[in-house]
Amino acid sequence: MIKIISINLLVFFALVGATEFLLPLTDEAYYQFLTKFSSPVPAGGSTPLARDDRRAELPNYRNIEWAGKHFDEYHQTSSSYRSYVGWQHDPFNSETINLVGPYNERITTHAKSSDESSPSVYFFGGSTTWGVGANDASTIPSLYSLQTGHLARNLGGLGWRPRQGINRLIDVYEAGDRPDYVIFYNGVNHIDHCRTGQKPVQHSREQQIQERMKGADPSYGISTIMSTHRNWANKLQRMLSRQVGEKTPPYDCHTNAAKAEAVAYSLIDEWKISKALAEAHGAKFAAILQPVAYLSKTRLDHLQLEEDLGLQYKTVYPIVQKLMADIPWAYDATSVLDAEEYFYIDFCHLSPQGNKIIANYLAEIIGQM
Repeated sequence: MIKIISINLLVFFALVGATEFLLPLTDEAYYQFLTKFSSPVPAGGSTPLARDDRRAELPNYRNIEWAGKHFDEYHQTSSSYRSYVGWQHDPFNSETINLVGPYNERITTHAKSSDESSPSVYFFGGSTTWGVGANDASTIPSLYSLQTGHLARNLGGLGWRPRQGINRLIDVYEAGDRPDYVIFYNGVNHIDHCRTGQKPVQHSREQQIQERMKGADPSYGISTIMSTHRNWANKLQRMLSRQVGEKTPPYDCHTNAAKAEAVAYSLIDEWKISKALAEAHGAKFAAILQPVAYLSKTRLDHLQLEEDLGLQYKTVYPIVQKLMADIPWAYDATSVLDAEEYFYIDFCHLSPQGNKIIANYLAEIIGQM
């Protein structure tokens, strides 16, 4: 009897050990499969996978020879987790994208007239500031510098919101830098708070990180051993939910007025905090509500935009615009691209023609500050 119990226990622990070893390998294989072989994601709120990214073929890039190479290089970049800002790019050097310096920031092409005595302008924002769809010389900060002769610095990050910009600005000041102007170019990524189940104080990875960290105690106990199994149980539950037809709307600001207001107010509040921080260190500050394809009167016949995402901008942006009306340092750029031309390469990113118009707009604003 004791022998049978011992054999059963041995088999049990052997199975647990085997799954603990194999499930992480399966997890990685599953991720690699999604990365290489999944079907194209919808144009709109998502970034296409490398093999599906055909944005270089859009009419925006007619006669721009580096376009195809840029998107190839863009998909070769990588990011690592960094305290207080989340995901930050790793160092990278190529023909169209170069990431250097203490924060692996996008290099800025400066005007030949720029020198250390020129005014310094630091730009904070998301991937539109960083320059998806643009080579180093045609990002918004580079085009601004080329026009004004000012020293521009590109401190944008993929998916970044004002909160991450605030933390990066703190990093800048703690490093001893003192820019003359601080510009926050935001709005697009803030609408990510409209995801169903997400609050204005959360980011989209919070639940995922919480699930992955459950049981990750330094003392290697049973909770740690079972964490891998819990993760796969959660995945299986989500897969089964999709199979049986349970559908949750991806966004809910257009049906939840209170949430839409909270998202709008949080953007304004974070701008106010950014302004206070900048001015406390001797800089002039401006916040820009960036344009988005859903609200621009421009050529969009080359794009397929996600309708659900568009409803969020059409709901939240008007609230933000109303709140901005009495704020002299906040500028509404949503109509700056209203022209019969191809500027957008997806729902928010711009080709060089659009970036040039934005840079000119910013030059006018900063020139009056």
